[in-house]
Amino acid sequence: VYKRQPSIQKWIRKFRCRIASLEGSAYTLSRAWRIHWNTTIETGGVEFASARSRLRTMFEIDFGENGEVVCRGRLDAAQSPQVETFMAGVDTSCTVDFEHLEYISSAGLAILLKTQKRLSETDAALKIVNVNRHIYDVFRYSGFTAIFEIETL
Repeated sequence: VYKRQPSIQKWIRKFRCRIASLEGSAYTLSRAWRIHWNTTIETGGVEFASARSRLRTMFEIDFGENGEVVCRGRLDAAQSPQVETFMAGVDTSCTVDFEHLEYISSAGLAILLKTQKRLSETDAALKIVNVNRHIYDVFRYSGFTAIFEIETL
């Protein structure tokens, strides 16, 4: 029993260090209190959502108050069918608001390019506004700044 005690103390120190280094995150609460990853915890008016529950609302696309297309979240290959279906319904010149877009993959770029090409046949175009610096760099490196009218934040 005496030989096991230092290893238990070492484990407790490691556990406390991990908790201290991750303090304030849902991950800490999940690990410290053994809460399942797919649960949501409410404490004192502050909501902590687990990583898995945040994935359920990973991307949203809809029309905004002024008729612009508003994108929120991460536009990657998993969300591309949803975006492609939505953008197929756009028949006229349209503004796409990327203010709340965190990430765009090559699949998302392909959908934008396909939509732009379809609209250009009727002298319409997409205008992309409120683009953050990271996404603007993606557009610049891919050469899309020559294809789209883009406004940064």
